[in-house]
Amino acid sequence: MHVTPGPVPGSPDVLASPWIVGTRHSRAGIADYAAVWGAMDCTSYPAMALRDGILCLLGTMSAQVERQPRVGERLVVHGWTREVHGRRYETSVAITDAAGAQVARAESTWVAVKRQRLAWALGRVL
Repeated sequence: MHVTPGPVPGSPDVLASPWIVGTRHSRAGIADYAAVWGAMDCTSYPAMALRDGILCLLGTMSAQVERQPRVGERLVVHGWTREVHGRRYETSVAITDAAGAQVARAESTWVAVKRQRLAWALGRVL
């Protein structure tokens, strides 16, 4: 799907990614719900954890899709960390269109893995 979030300059708690809806994840010119959820899943990863090389697993995600985007539509997916409670990260994510209208939104809970055996690899990728 080519949704690869990265940090937003000047906003360390925000990740963003452009997304152009492709034909592979659509039917009749409209994005599948699974594709919309997938775009939000990637970008809901806690920016703070990514920055610090902390490996997290998705615990829960609840979403609301206002409308399904069209193939070829240019969108932006924004994710931000709302709260951190120990190893638990609460995040939000929104997909907006070129006019700035919300297409979909979600709230997620991510949990940091206790034993960070792979954290060094994440640190090298960042």
